[in-house]
Amino acid sequence: MIEFVVSYLVLFFTTMVYVICCSKCVDVKLRFSWKNVIGVLFLNIIIMINNLIKINVSFKTIICFVCIMLACKLWTKISFKRASYYSLVISVLSILIELITSKILAISFTGFNQINTIFFAKTLFTICLVLILYFIISIPIVKKGIMELEKVVLKYIRYDFLLLVFLIIANSLLTQYNFNYHNTNLYMVSVIILILTAILFSSLLKSDFTKEKLKIKNDYLNESIKNYEQIADDYAELRHNLNADFMAISSVANKKAQAIIDEVIKKYNVNYNWVTHISNIPKGLQGILCIKLSELKKYKINVEVKSKVNKNIMHKITDKYYTLLCDFMDISINNALEATKNSQEKSIFIDLEEEENYLKLKVMNTFDNVLDLDKIGNKHYSTKKRNSGFGLNYINKMQKQNIIIKKEIINNIFIISLRVPLH
Repeated sequence: MIEFVVSYLVLFFTTMVYVICCSKCVDVKLRFSWKNVIGVLFLNIIIMINNLIKINVSFKTIICFVCIMLACKLWTKISFKRASYYSLVISVLSILIELITSKILAISFTGFNQINTIFFAKTLFTICLVLILYFIISIPIVKKGIMELEKVVLKYIRYDFLLLVFLIIANSLLTQYNFNYHNTNLYMVSVIILILTAILFSSLLKSDFTKEKLKIKNDYLNESIKNYEQIADDYAELRHNLNADFMAISSVANKKAQAIIDEVIKKYNVNYNWVTHISNIPKGLQGILCIKLSELKKYKINVEVKSKVNKNIMHKITDKYYTLLCDFMDISINNALEATKNSQEKSIFIDLEEEENYLKLKVMNTFDNVLDLDKIGNKHYSTKKRNSGFGLNYINKMQKQNIIIKKEIINNIFIISLRVPLH
């Protein structure tokens, strides 16, 4: 009878430590309530019965987990989803602590197996493990890690399921290990299985986290593109209205005023065709050109964009060729900008068209220095001051990946084009 009472009190203590750990993670202050106490006492009775009856270990683990989750939910008032997450993490952490601690003690004490036969020794060991759990959860970096993990895990229901599977596996292995703490082979198998499960969980988590980051970046990029398109439309309308107003004023002005108005009109008629045509570029490539906007403005480079392709053409390009296309466009515009900023004309032309089963991207630019067409693309050959040549050298290497790249100079215009296969 004494053993039953002590076991029940230890179970109540363990459950309340789990609840306190959960409250620390979610930053909720616990308030004493007889309703909550009675709720935990009732849940502990279920756990006691669950531990006494002879049923499958996995089923026992699930029942025990549900009771702990309900206790955390009852005291902290958080959602069931959050309660399940924190209960799972704390339960898994407690099992790992027991595995590590028991192995250390088994190595240190040859008679450690006897702990399961001595009731009060086993009870004291359980209390020590629970206190270790509490102090580990209290470590700021551990608490922060659990909270950060929640942000990703709760977005995907499969992680709760994987954590539950991980808990069942870990508890099943621990149950087997408790029969013989000196069984090194069983311990090593347990550790390997837990590590592999953890690696699978981490890989899936990393994959989803990367997708989430890309989604945020794409949303931001699409929003920026919409803003640029709106600015382009507003600018085109403003320029049109200004020209019309200046023409009207010019018609009634004297010759001196007309000359001034003509100069003002020239200032407003700088070639900004790229702005009014950027919406014709497929969405996947618009962002690269938008990123170059500040530099193009800084050097007052005229950029003309001509696109004869459908906006949805990106669906016909594989991920591999899409990446190469983006790299090509980025490097080509960078090199064109460097070559053009000191030239007299300061012009860049970008042409997109579909040829049979290929997408052709052509970048043309003026330049002010002498180019050796045969050496372009060779490593360390460059017309830039820093003499790197790595960009065009990388473009040269692209030709090994079933794409066609062509370079030529016509009437002091450098032309580089790329053909990407469509499917």
